[in-house]
Amino acid sequence: MRSYKVIPLSILASCLLSALLLQSCAQEVDTDEWSERQFDELPVILPEPLFISDQFGENYLTHLSYTTVALDNGRVLVGDRELNKLFLISAEGKLFEVVARGGRGPGEIQDAIRPKKSADGSILLYDAMNAKLLSFDEQAALVYEYTFPQNNSGILNDVYKLSESIYLLAYRSTEHIFNPDAAPETRLILYDKSTGEFGNQLVLPDDPYAPMYFGDQIVGGRRVPFDGGHHLSISKTNGDIFVMLAHENRITRFNAQLDTVASVTFKLYPERINHEDREAIREEDGDEMWKSIEPLLPAYKALADNMKIDYHGNFWLRLNHRSAMQRWLVLSPDGERKAMVHLPEEAMLTHISDHHLGLRLDHHAFGLFKPIRF
Repeated sequence: MRSYKVIPLSILASCLLSALLLQSCAQEVDTDEWSERQFDELPVILPEPLFISDQFGENYLTHLSYTTVALDNGRVLVGDRELNKLFLISAEGKLFEVVARGGRGPGEIQDAIRPKKSADGSILLYDAMNAKLLSFDEQAALVYEYTFPQNNSGILNDVYKLSESIYLLAYRSTEHIFNPDAAPETRLILYDKSTGEFGNQLVLPDDPYAPMYFGDQIVGGRRVPFDGGHHLSISKTNGDIFVMLAHENRITRFNAQLDTVASVTFKLYPERINHEDREAIREEDGDEMWKSIEPLLPAYKALADNMKIDYHGNFWLRLNHRSAMQRWLVLSPDGERKAMVHLPEEAMLTHISDHHLGLRLDHHAFGLFKPIRF
């Protein structure tokens, strides 16, 4: 018969405590130490500029769009939100044409914030100020305008084209602005332009929101730093939808019916929010706003605060890790790490193409940089 040795309770408790401490230390290594070491073996790429300019022709830039579109011939479509213009420029920065100007009439715009290219080559611009969609052909010539019917899901924030008549509409909730107990969310809803009917929908968590108070009244607020709800990107080749929840090591692929097709998994270690991060937030937002932000801050930063997909299906993740440069981790379509791309800290990556990278360097400076090929 097998015999068992009785272990005194005090010794057993001591062993359990030691095991818990060891586990805790292991977790610290995984998150803190490995967050700095996990990219050591990756090649680092610093793209070289092709041109940087603060004007196109006689137009001095004031508030550039957050995305730009690279055409197949290498030309680029760039918007300016204050000038209310959509520019078509060459790869050298030469102005070819002002594609759209400010106004409320046909072909006119009030908010050139996010022009985008669809899988079929068409170019979309949703103008929230005019509440209309403008569609351009592959040469940036206006084809049609369209106004979507009313929907009570929130504010229509963006529009994506999935096929000839099917569009994906992204509505952002507003209840959380005046109700701190409501969770911010984005509701993705399919819309059939040929029938005028709404279809399937998908609800995603949005960036957490910290309200600003004046006395007992909510008078505004801001998103919680280093957190995040989700990142959304559409395939440039087949219109598939890719979603990454900000704290998960997974990117989920949905088809044009919003059915889950597959997931791409990877392993990234998050970075802890430290004292310097907290003090920087407090200094930037002030003591009153800090009172709302502090209890909502996560212990660890979201893995990334942006995601893009290039024409080869690679995922580009803008990391939240501390660095003197802006760091984009490039993953293969299968989730394998390929490279780390370093960009200027305050820049905004506006497009990725085989011709060049587009960078919004600040409100009024735009540049094209040499393309990155793997």
